[in-house]
Amino acid sequence: MRFNEDKFIKEVEKYIKGTYDQHYVGKKQVQTIDVWETLGSIDTTCRDTAIKYLMRYGKKGGFNRNDLTKVAHYVIIMLYLHDNFYKRETQGAVSYTHLR
Repeated sequence: MRFNEDKFIKEVEKYIKGTYDQHYVGKKQVQTIDVWETLGSIDTTCRDTAIKYLMRYGKKGGFNRNDLTKVAHYVIIMLYLHDNFYKRETQGAVSYTHLR
């Protein structure tokens, strides 16, 4: 791959797996993303959080690669939502159906 995408995909995968081992992720605890889903804002919150990390890149903590990895994680969640919970056109108008 011209831009080493395969290398970066593996890096993002490792990062995402690591987020499930962090202290705030418990077996039966409610996660922040679960609250977003319950409120019906998971798609927009993931989008907005990805934008936040893109805008933060190069500012807070310098050019922090971890900001870009977080962007990729939120975009992957958005792809999951796109494919599994929303009826969306590939081009043109977007129609939303709610998760619940």
